[in-house]
Amino acid sequence: EDVPAERWRDKVEELDLDTFADMIEQSGLGKWLSHLVMIKWEFRLPFEDPRKPMEPLAGDKLFRLLTGETDLTLYPGKEVTGKVFQNGDFGSHIKLLEGDVPGFTPLHNLADGHVESAED
Repeated sequence: EDVPAERWRDKVEELDLDTFADMIEQSGLGKWLSHLVMIKWEFRLPFEDPRKPMEPLAGDKLFRLLTGETDLTLYPGKEVTGKVFQNGDFGSHIKLLEGDVPGFTPLHNLADGHVESAED
């Protein structure tokens, strides 16, 4: 028999999941209440994900997760280790070895003295 969704959804609301979960637990099969509640939600909203969508991380949080650094541990003038992967007219593109984070070093910061190009 074909039962309209509204009727079986109402019947799902009538289920006493707490009592049923207690019966399962008393029979020695473990705790099932959270699973039963999730199944009930699946009947209510088929194929819906009840979780909130992930929010994109802000730049500072993402940087902290990737490198473990904060404004207190990484500051202007601190020496860090990186690998140059491309030289350009205005400086070098680098990747920090810690966390594989991309960065850029301007031409005037590549050496203590004057340099004409990044290859120098």
